[in-house]
Amino acid sequence: MVVSSLDLNALHGAVLAIGGAKLRILGGCPPCGYLSRLLGVDARLGLQHIGDVRAAIIEGGWLNVGDAVDVIDLPAWPHG
Repeated sequence: MVVSSLDLNALHGAVLAIGGAKLRILGGCPPCGYLSRLLGVDARLGLQHIGDVRAAIIEGGWLNVGDAVDVIDLPAWPHG
């Protein structure tokens, strides 16, 4: 799934509603060594700033091109 115009990395822990689904953003997902091993070159350096995020499915549902992405729950961050 591709989401544009939204900084998903800044929403770590948030719950998003997209189409009929609800997802919790778990954290960043930078490129790993697996791709580098497949290619035989270290692809991580060239891809280090374009990794995306992982999400857990809270409630499954249909997604359609053009569905709105709504932030429905932001985590309470500790103040320090």
